Amino acid sequence: MPKVQRSRSSPENGPNPSGRNVWTQEDNALLLSERAKGLGWEEIAAKFSDRTAAGCKLHWHKLQSRSGPWTQEEVEALMRAVQECGDKFREAWKEVAVRSSNGRTWQACEKKAMEEWAYAKKT
Repeated sequence: MPKVQRSRSSPENGPNPSGRNVWTQEDNALLLSERAKGLGWEEIAAKFSDRTAAGCKLHWHKLQSRSGPWTQEEVEALMRAVQECGDKFREAWKEVAVRSSNGRTWQACEKKAMEEWAYAKKT
């Protein structure tokens, strides 16, 4: 896959007086998608022409904090995907993350599923 190239000032992004390279929606989607596949930060940074591993990690954490609480629809989709994937652990959680919405990581999906199962057992 070719690296994503963009200029610091473009008609889509507008001028950026700070000189910082703004993350676009496409950048965000690629970052979330590649992380959901379980790629490491160096591998993800290599997909961009102007991003470092540390920059990708920092921006990914910012995006995660914007995800907000899990919706009931997300939880239901998560549980369906978990049932379909079975007991394949990390590979299964990667697939669950790809199937779920909102750019959740496989680790976040696994954690939420475990919380839901624990709650279901109590009731």
